[in-house]
Amino acid sequence: MVLTPRNKAKAKAKATKPSRPDDDSSLIKHTSATCVSMADEAFRNQDYQTAIAKYIESVRMILPSQDFSNVDMTTETMRQYCVATSTLLKLYAVYCKNNEEEDAKKSLHSAKALIEKVLSNQNDENIRNRDSYLIQVSALTLYSQIMEAQGDIYYANQDYTHADETYQEALKLKQESMEMIEAQENFEMKKDSDIDMANLLKKSGEVLFFRGNYVPSASALSESLSIRLQAGKDYSDKSVISILNTSIQVHKELHEYSEAIHYMNLLEDKSNIEKTFDFLIQKSQLYALNLDFQVAMDTATDALELSNSQGKNYNERMLSRATATTQIANVLEARGSLTDAILWHQRARQIRVDILSNTHQDVLQNSKSIASIYMKRDEYNKAKEIYKQIRDDLLKAHGTKHLSVAELMDDLGNVYYEQHHFSTALKCFQKGLEIRKQCAGADTTNDLEIAQNMERIACCLLRHGKRFEAMELFAEAMDILRKNHYCQKHPKIKKLVQNMTANEDEYCDYDAEGSTIATSVLS
Repeated sequence: MVLTPRNKAKAKAKATKPSRPDDDSSLIKHTSATCVSMADEAFRNQDYQTAIAKYIESVRMILPSQDFSNVDMTTETMRQYCVATSTLLKLYAVYCKNNEEEDAKKSLHSAKALIEKVLSNQNDENIRNRDSYLIQVSALTLYSQIMEAQGDIYYANQDYTHADETYQEALKLKQESMEMIEAQENFEMKKDSDIDMANLLKKSGEVLFFRGNYVPSASALSESLSIRLQAGKDYSDKSVISILNTSIQVHKELHEYSEAIHYMNLLEDKSNIEKTFDFLIQKSQLYALNLDFQVAMDTATDALELSNSQGKNYNERMLSRATATTQIANVLEARGSLTDAILWHQRARQIRVDILSNTHQDVLQNSKSIASIYMKRDEYNKAKEIYKQIRDDLLKAHGTKHLSVAELMDDLGNVYYEQHHFSTALKCFQKGLEIRKQCAGADTTNDLEIAQNMERIACCLLRHGKRFEAMELFAEAMDILRKNHYCQKHPKIKKLVQNMTANEDEYCDYDAEGSTIATSVLS
C-alpha cells in the first residue's frame, strides 16, 4: 500500500491508539511467563539471586494491586491467583536452597493466602464448567503442595507431631483433587498426581515411624511403594530403595521379622544394591530375631571378614570389627550359647575401650549386654556389679541429669526387681523417672520411656499391695501414650497393656474403685 498523507495519518492514529484491556492482559501474561522461564533457568544454574528477582517480578506483574478483600472473583482472576501461587512456591524453593528461612516462610504464607482466597470462591455451582473445574483441581493441588512444604519444615526441625498433622491435611487435599481428576478421566494429570501422592505418603510414613506409630507407617509406605511401581518405577529408584529401608525398620519395630526380611530380600535381589558392611550387619540382626541362627551367623561372619577393608584408617577398621564381633555375640546369645556370647562381647568391648571412652554408648552397650546375659543365668550379683560400675562412670562423666543415667537406673531396678527387692527397685525406677522428666521439659520424644518408667513403678507398687496407686499410674502412662497417638500395636504399648490386663483381676478383687479405673483404661 502506498503511504499517502491520508494513510500516514491513519497509521499514526492507529499506533498511538491505547491498546485494549485484553491485549494488555495477554502481554502481562506473556511477560510474566517469560520471567518465570528465566527464573527457572537461573534456579537450575544455581543463580539464586537472579531466580529470586525474576520470580518476584513475575508475581508483581500478575498481582500489581489486587484487592484481597474483594469477595467475588472472576474465573480469570482465580486462574491468575493459581499462577501466582505456583510461582510463589518456586520462590519458596529458591529461598530454601539459598538458606533464607524467613523469606521462605513469607513466600509460603503468601501462597497459602492466595490459594485460600481461590478455594473460598469455589462452590459446586461454579465448578461445573471446564475452566472452573481445572481451577479447582489446580487450587487443591497447590494447597496440598503448600501444606506438604509446611510439613517439610516441621519434619526438618524434628517436630514430628506437627509434621504428621500437616502431611495428613496435605493428603486429604491431594485425595480430593485426585478424585476430581479421576472423575474427568484425565489420565495424564492422574499420572503426575499419583507420583505426588506417592511422595506425600512416603514422607507421612517416615514421620509416623519416628512418632512410633508403626502400623499406619507401614500402611503409608506400602501404598507409596505400590503407586511408584505401578507408575513404572523400578526397585533401583532411590525413593523405592528409601521406602524399602524404612519398611524394614518399621516391621522390625513391630516384631514382624518375616515381613522385614521380605523387604530386605527385595533390596538384595531386585534393587541390586551393594552388600555393604552395614547391610550385612542389618541382615544378620533380622535373621537372628527371626530365629534363623545359621543365616544370621553366616552373615555376621561375612561382615567380620569385610570389616578389614572398612574405614580410612586403623581405628575405623577396628571399630567396624568390634561391630561385627558384637553381632556375633548377639547371635550366640539369641541361640542360647551364653558363655560364648559373653566372651565375644568382652572382645568387642576391649576393642572399643582402646579407641573410645568407657562411657561411649557402644562400650556401654557391650557392658550392658554382658550384664543382661548374667541376668538370664540368674547371676544377679554379677549383673549388679557391672551396672553399678557403669552408673559410677556415667555420674562422673555427665552428672545426674542425663538420659543415660536414667536408663542405667532402670537396669539396676530390673536386677533388684528380679531379686524381689521391690523397695530398692522402686527407688531406682523413681529416680529414673525423675531424671527423664528433668531432661524432657517440653519435649515429647521421650514420652514412651516415661510411660514405661511409670509402668515399672506401678509393678513395684503392686508388689507392696498398693493396688489403687498402681492402677492410677498405669492410667497416667496410657494417657501419655494416647496423647502422642502411639498405635495400640506398638510392642512396648502392648506390653504395658498386657501388664495391666494380667493384674486386672487382682485390682477388681480388692479395690472397687481400682476396678473402675482398670475398666476405663483398658477400654
